[in-house]
Amino acid sequence: MPSGIPRQTRTRVRRRLHLAGLRLKRAASRVIRSVYLVNAAVWTAAGALVGFEVLDALVGGMVVAPEAVPLLLVALALWWWVRNRRGER
Repeated sequence: MPSGIPRQTRTRVRRRLHLAGLRLKRAASRVIRSVYLVNAAVWTAAGALVGFEVLDALVGGMVVAPEAVPLLLVALALWWWVRNRRGER
């Protein structure tokens, strides 16, 4: 059943749609890659701030009880504050 659209035009449209899909896929992969890099930088900075042993406890707490993460973060902030206050004296 002929569609009335010349074959050359149909293949050109398909090719352009395919290329647009590839561009979209490449743009999405770039965004995802940058998000992963920022996420890794944040975790590295957090580990350097509180120590990697404490970061390990935080990650373990997130796995065991995700609802306790805010409490763990507050506890870590208090621990960090007390540690720094002790260093000032």
